[in-house]
Amino acid sequence: MEKASLIIPCRNEEKYIKLCLESLIENDYPDECKEIIVVDGFSIDNTRKIVSHFSMKFPFIKMLDNPELTTPYAFNLGIKHSTGNHIILISAHAVYPVNYISSLVKWQNRLNAENVGAQFKPMAL
Repeated sequence: MEKASLIIPCRNEEKYIKLCLESLIENDYPDECKEIIVVDGFSIDNTRKIVSHFSMKFPFIKMLDNPELTTPYAFNLGIKHSTGNHIILISAHAVYPVNYISSLVKWQNRLNAENVGAQFKPMAL
């Protein structure tokens, strides 16, 4: 199975990041075939602490620093450090369905597409 790299730009997302990461961990895509790269813009809330806790428990999760503090820079930095055959851009403000990663990979391969996407439904708190 091909490796998928999930890139999550964030800054001060303590209200959202836990649920987002949990939904990606619970995805049906095998852990050994995914990497989650959280690119943090020097959060001053508990975001970094939450992500660090997850990365200690799940070796496929890592955190990078985003010195530019912008989302495009975070995506580019995450992509630069990714090792997957598929790059999936993730919003920290969403909870993802259990088949999210596998569906995107399946459709990208089936269509031989450069890019595929899905409908975004933001989290309600």
